[in-house]
Amino acid sequence: PVQIGTEEVEGVQTYKYLELWLDNRLDWTSNTRQLYKKTQSRMYFLRRLRSFNICRKLLWMFYQSVVASVLSYAVVCWGGNATKADLSRLEKLIRRASSVVGMKLKPLATVAERRTIDKLRSIMDNVHHPLHTVIHSQRSLISQRLRLPKPVQIGTEEVEGVQTYKYLELWLDNRLDWTSNTRQLYKKTQSRMYFLRRLRSFNICRKLLWMFYQSVVASVLSYAVVCWGGSATKADLSRLEKLIRRASSVVGMKLKPLATVAERRTIDKLRSIMDNVHHPLHTVIHSQRSLISQRLRLPKPVQIGTEEVEGVQTYKYLELWLDNRLDWTSNTRQLYKKTQSRMYFLRRLRSFNICRKLLWMFYQSVVASVLSYAVVCWGGSATKADLSRLEKLIRRASSVVGMKLKPLATVAERRTIDKLRSIMDNVHHPLHTVIHSQRSLISQRLRLPKFRTNRLGNAFIPLSHQAVQLLTGGEEGQQENWNIFINPTSSTVSDEISSGDKFHEIVEHGLLPGTWVVVIWTVPLPMTIPFAGVTLISA
Repeated sequence: PVQIGTEEVEGVQTYKYLELWLDNRLDWTSNTRQLYKKTQSRMYFLRRLRSFNICRKLLWMFYQSVVASVLSYAVVCWGGNATKADLSRLEKLIRRASSVVGMKLKPLATVAERRTIDKLRSIMDNVHHPLHTVIHSQRSLISQRLRLPKPVQIGTEEVEGVQTYKYLELWLDNRLDWTSNTRQLYKKTQSRMYFLRRLRSFNICRKLLWMFYQSVVASVLSYAVVCWGGSATKADLSRLEKLIRRASSVVGMKLKPLATVAERRTIDKLRSIMDNVHHPLHTVIHSQRSLISQRLRLPKPVQIGTEEVEGVQTYKYLELWLDNRLDWTSNTRQLYKKTQSRMYFLRRLRSFNICRKLLWMFYQSVVASVLSYAVVCWGGSATKADLSRLEKLIRRASSVVGMKLKPLATVAERRTIDKLRSIMDNVHHPLHTVIHSQRSLISQRLRLPKFRTNRLGNAFIPLSHQAVQLLTGGEEGQQENWNIFINPTSSTVSDEISSGDKFHEIVEHGLLPGTWVVVIWTVPLPMTIPFAGVTLISA
């Protein structure tokens, strides 16, 4: 027990001192609760005053003198230590008062920050204050971390800092980001989308809808995109992209995404600056000309005749999706969507208790035909992430069909080898001479072409050569035994393999005509067995 003199002081949960409520938990919950009750009771008089049609100026003066004086009393003490829940309750009262007064009122956090800075400045200016020497001893630390801003003055008037400011239809904020601007763009564009949907309800043709979109919606959405397009956050850009996708479904055609528009306009602006000698940034950009040419590498527009061909991110050709990054991510994404939609029919067919054979036939004809379309082209160059997504679909289909299905890597390898063999058999194929030039003169096997980059190594010819080596036993020069059935009386076979020593040994032993002999023939492993009439059984 705490004693003062001979008297014992009783401990209490809360204690009121200088209109502040202190509690034994060393927090400000009791104080904010009392402030909430006081302010809420005074809000009644503010609403009553509004009912007499008092002007905003008088309402604001009444709010500052009666309501805000209670709400922000000694906010320097408790403003920084109050919990978020307590502060949010008080902020709700300020928003209600704002709707009654009819103007935006300063939030409690702004008032607390301003009063704290003013209090700190008064302490630093007052030499006799107890905290003056303490703060001045930490002066260098404060200047580095706090960096108190001096009030901006124009003449003798102090300019008040604001959170957001509208300039040339752009919203600038004190956080130096574009969240406020993109929020305003979203609201404007969303309101104009209503007219686009109304116009669609009158069965207007796509051309007019597209013209209306460009003039009314896109003009707002991409206004000054050169300024904020590269600095906006992903969350803000994704919200705007959703609006473009909605407009695309209304118009009935694919519209350019915001990133493409921003990139195109940025390049056009850069070119216009480089062509304009009188532009303020002209000398700056030309001084960095070598740096820009190395990093930016602006592509020249492609022209066919007199018409300029526009560059696109993806292009569909022979049911394959090609993109400007020279990878197969877009193609595998489209394959995934197609295959996933067809898996529904496979599951529906399974629900009718169809036998495995028919399910397998349906899978091969409907699902696998899409999944492995042109796999010779993209199978070796696709990323592991893309291939794993497709392999998941095959495993799902395998559980539906009820039997193990060939993985995509096996199908790609088999088709690559088949394609290579068809090229070698076709003399008129453009790659026939290229592949035959890779044959070894001694063993007649295909040699692996040299490559330095992974992109070339994953191309058709090196990949097919590697697949052939894996299929036929590995490294060049490896020997392996083959079981071969030979008919010694066949003149065709004997002519073809008469150079084999083991065949001569068999013939010298005097075998009867028409007899079949099993011979263990040790040969290097070529691409094809160069013997006519010989049946390969196993390796």
